[in-house]
Amino acid sequence: NAPEAIFVQTNGCFAYVNPAALRLFGVDSASQLIGQPVMERFHPDFRDIVRERIHLLNDMCEEVPNIEEIYLRLDGTPFNVEVSAVPITYDGLNGSLVFFRDITERKQVERALIRAKMVSDEANRSKTEFLANTSHELKTPLNSIIGFSELMLAGELGNISEQQKKYIGTILESGYLLLNIINRILDISSINYGRMDLSYVKFNLCDAIQDTCAMMQAAANRKSIELIVDIDPQINEINADIIKFKEVVYNLVDNSVKFTPYGGFVIITATQNESHVKISVADNGIGIAKENIERIFDPFYQVDSSTTRRYSGTGLGLALINQLVKMHGGNIWVESEPGKGSTFTFTIPIDYGEQQIRMLQVSEH
Repeated sequence: NAPEAIFVQTNGCFAYVNPAALRLFGVDSASQLIGQPVMERFHPDFRDIVRERIHLLNDMCEEVPNIEEIYLRLDGTPFNVEVSAVPITYDGLNGSLVFFRDITERKQVERALIRAKMVSDEANRSKTEFLANTSHELKTPLNSIIGFSELMLAGELGNISEQQKKYIGTILESGYLLLNIINRILDISSINYGRMDLSYVKFNLCDAIQDTCAMMQAAANRKSIELIVDIDPQINEINADIIKFKEVVYNLVDNSVKFTPYGGFVIITATQNESHVKISVADNGIGIAKENIERIFDPFYQVDSSTTRRYSGTGLGLALINQLVKMHGGNIWVESEPGKGSTFTFTIPIDYGEQQIRMLQVSEH
């Protein structure tokens, strides 16, 4: 009366079948199976494996943990099962006690999920390819807009008035902003396609951070924000992609300056342990609500549309930072509280490229 389907086999034939097993096999009476070869109820793809396993069970050699197979009903209809078996002696003969359950519905759900994931992955690939192609198409006319704006501001195309300079300056600034957005889309597309490589070089981490912060000093001054850099003097050189490293630091500092009110502060710190460096960018800005922190690194995710309108942004910067840090073998996270500011921290190995080479050498040997 067990709800689980059970049968006993001896000498490769059914010796006992419980009611639950009869129902799954589509059989009215046990007499239709008793004495019949169990192999007939297995899908042909599994018969060689099952034949060997029955031999081992009959020799009382081993138990069979939960495995998945395909059985056949009496009318030949296949159904998926999860099976376990133990060797036993039944009516004086060595055999096996087999427990099985119908998992056809579960397998159908699994296959549906796999198909859905494949469709989703293909949609993502198409979306990424569309964004990349569109971005390339946008860059051509944009480069002309930026180029001619620069020539006009420089007076290369004739004298212009102060009011014209102001308007052209606005065009140029907007052009650079749009170019930055397009470049971020292209970078994310390249990473998703696996087309972005890191160029490892050894460089002084302190100099790299100082250079990057110097580029943000003017923006910080416009809002009377104090930009503080505190780097552990013990840190010397690290081996990483210096351009991508500076891009990560620049984007984090840029975000902090953008979301910090007038008269606030942004603190950049760097420390080192045996294998990693840790860089933090802290501010006393508007902060991030707890429910938004988990998605803050998702592409195109905006914490709040009203915040976006006030401060501008596409939601690409943090997604790109996250990808670049992970490509270096590092991690990034954020601690924040609304109204009290945020601290973004990332770690990268001091010499990730060398670690990868050593791992490759070990695997080859």
